[in-house]
Amino acid sequence: MMTHTPTVRRSLLGFTLVELLVVIAIIGILVSLLLPAVQAAREAARRVQCTNHLKQLGVAIHNFHSTFNGLPNAGTHGSGEISLFVSLLPFLEEADVYELWPVDLVRAFYRTTDHVREHQVATYYCPSRRGPPQLSVPDIIQNWGGGPGALGDYASCYGNEPPESIGEDGNGALQYANTALEDVHQYVEYKWFTIKKVHLFTSFKGITDGLSHTLFVGEKHLRPADHGELQIDSSIYHDNWFPPICRVAGTGAKGDFPLADGELNDLGANRRLQFGSSHPGICQFVFGDGSVTGLSVTIDLETLRRLAMRNDNEVVRDF
Repeated sequence: MMTHTPTVRRSLLGFTLVELLVVIAIIGILVSLLLPAVQAAREAARRVQCTNHLKQLGVAIHNFHSTFNGLPNAGTHGSGEISLFVSLLPFLEEADVYELWPVDLVRAFYRTTDHVREHQVATYYCPSRRGPPQLSVPDIIQNWGGGPGALGDYASCYGNEPPESIGEDGNGALQYANTALEDVHQYVEYKWFTIKKVHLFTSFKGITDGLSHTLFVGEKHLRPADHGELQIDSSIYHDNWFPPICRVAGTGAKGDFPLADGELNDLGANRRLQFGSSHPGICQFVFGDGSVTGLSVTIDLETLRRLAMRNDNEVVRDF
């Protein structure tokens, strides 16, 4: 009698080529959907950090004003003296570095050491654009010295009109002192540091438009090709040139200065005087009351002008 032995079929485990391609396609779609969300989350975090940096600058300016009953100057005399960003160091827990600057201020940037010129302050950078360490092209004056200096992404608001020359009074909150060098040598002892005090140009009383309607410091427009370049993005520690530490905004007799609508925005030579950021669609500012607001890059020029000026006494529409 013959018996039948059943055939045992072995099932093969694994993917076919078609199944593998389908899985890869699905993973690719999921990654393509997830990546923009991750990038948006990272930019949101960087924007919050930038807001915090501007907030710290606003607090430092208020503490300076509380101490000396006046606002720090954007620049001193336009000859390599200290800028706003040196004056604020003691109020950003950097008093030890501040003390290393020459006390008489005369061409201080060129007479101090590389260590002081190149000192990096994270608060002075927008993380969406760059972070420390960042150095300028070497800036040297024969018989004085000098070298590269630390950079920064923020600038004070000079008003709505660029100056014909450094020292020309603007209508913004923070100005050049415009004093002769022999008038600059004034010192005031304050707790643990010595403030290299100059004639204070403005105070809160001089901002008749109201602190909440006046721009103090904002993000400055820089094309990637301009990073570190002299007269555009040189060190923010000295006042040799206007654009690295001061910008203007709005419309005026000398032209229109809108917020840059992107890092590649180019208004020719005027781009050096624009505010602008690396955040999509906005540029962040700290106002006189210490609040930080992101202004749309499409804000109309008339509203921007009124915000940039400290004493036009015009009503500012909702912005």
